[in-house]
Amino acid sequence: MLEKGWNPKLPVDTLKKHLVDIHPTASSVKLFLDEVRHNENQSIDDAFEYAKQKWDKIHKTPEFKVGDLILAKGPKKLKDSFAGPFIIRALHGTNAVQVELSGELGNKHPAFPVSLVKNYTSSDKELFNLRNETPLEVPPLDQSKEKIVLKVLKERRLRGKMKENTWSGTETHNMKMNGLYQKRYLIAKGFSEYSDMREDQFLNRTSELCALHTQKYK
Repeated sequence: MLEKGWNPKLPVDTLKKHLVDIHPTASSVKLFLDEVRHNENQSIDDAFEYAKQKWDKIHKTPEFKVGDLILAKGPKKLKDSFAGPFIIRALHGTNAVQVELSGELGNKHPAFPVSLVKNYTSSDKELFNLRNETPLEVPPLDQSKEKIVLKVLKERRLRGKMKENTWSGTETHNMKMNGLYQKRYLIAKGFSEYSDMREDQFLNRTSELCALHTQKYK
């Protein structure tokens, strides 16, 4: 409505000034990202469902009851794989059982996860009538004889290799080291700077071989 050349401002024009205009390209990108996010969530849910089906098909929840006899797996490698049988005293859900331990495992924690226990099945005497459990006989230790040192070894063997043990300060050690330093003193005679007590001048194997070659053809 025009009146004497004056253009009034309507409420629609005032509100439109504060709105944010979205570019058509940005709107299409937003729709694309929403679709990608939806597809990713659907793929994750399908993967979880597939893994759950595979797990349920392979693993079965063991059915234990209070009072059943079970065998517990031990940590020692040099002993039997399972110890027992023990009586189940309580159940902690479907993941752990509490047993009444005795013998060598009496001081251990009585709760075991179901992955470390299995049901105990006694042998059928009618089918296996000749099966007898024979306890192992451990011979007694003879402690009457006193141990006598027969020989003191001068060398010891480490992983199949011989290694000489020396003690600095002894007469034998000093004689060996003096002879070694004297031999190196003669080898290094052709050098301008040398010392009979320097170990770093022989770190380079090439220089030592050149010194030997020079001494040989002098």
